Amino acid sequence: PVTDDIEEEVTICEGSNYEWDLNGETYSVSDSPVMINLEDSNGCEYKATLIINEEVCGGGSCETAFARYENDNTCFIDDGFQRWGWTNLFSTNNGSYTLDFYAGAGQCVINADRKWGEVQVEFNNGMAKVTVNMDNGYVLNVTQMYIGGEKYPTKGNGMPTVAPGQYPYNSGELNEVSSYEFEEVDVSTLDNVYIIVHGDVCEGQSQTNSIQNTKLNGLASFKTFQKPFTKTITMELNMPYSSHIDVDFMDLSGRVINSSMTRNLTKGKHMMHFETNNLASEVHILKVRTDREVIIKKVIIFK
Repeated sequence: PVTDDIEEEVTICEGSNYEWDLNGETYSVSDSPVMINLEDSNGCEYKATLIINEEVCGGGSCETAFARYENDNTCFIDDGFQRWGWTNLFSTNNGSYTLDFYAGAGQCVINADRKWGEVQVEFNNGMAKVTVNMDNGYVLNVTQMYIGGEKYPTKGNGMPTVAPGQYPYNSGELNEVSSYEFEEVDVSTLDNVYIIVHGDVCEGQSQTNSIQNTKLNGLASFKTFQKPFTKTITMELNMPYSSHIDVDFMDLSGRVINSSMTRNLTKGKHMMHFETNNLASEVHILKVRTDREVIIKKVIIFK
């Protein structure tokens, strides 16, 4: 199989370097974009691109972080991906779990000084709640989460991916908070789920205790409707800013069924129409990704 190109975007403190762990090598990077040509085990060439965003964060170092559940986890590298991190398996029966949140743990090598926080996972009556809590002295700038019945999320071409930008739940910019709670996810149709939690984290003291996702979803918004006896869904999207957008239909496990649209939109109201010929008559998840946020809603397809 051909190895897909890699694109990674990180946020670091202004003037600092980012330690990029890639294919068994570590690169110290300060400017971006950086593009590296690599070769996989089959001799096929692929490209890795790193984009760095800088921010002022009081002089502390910044890292990328992933959650690890000690009792049941798989390192991305063990499944053939070219970056570190973990996918974690849980039963959806009622219960609570604590995952360690490791920063800069290249090659999935963990030690005590790399643990910068914890992630709490709670299953209750078919709903899953996930909360990221930073340890004292560390802050969270952005976090993304995947939760679904498949081991990894998928790209528009159906191939699995571990790139955080592809995870369906995204906090948007948080500005150095100590805690973030994702919106609850309905997992009532699944016996087991995989969870991946990523974050951009820094050393520092938070000026904001915690943020819930509901405080961040007031940027863009949309609603959908389908006329009876038609095979078209209409989405009314309100954009308070200009942005590139991607629209995907997913099943309840988080698997992309149809990548329906990618375009640039100006500020204002937009009406978009989607054919549902290749979608089953059932509940789907509609995901809209902008340059600033990810918005997710359930939609019911009628035929």
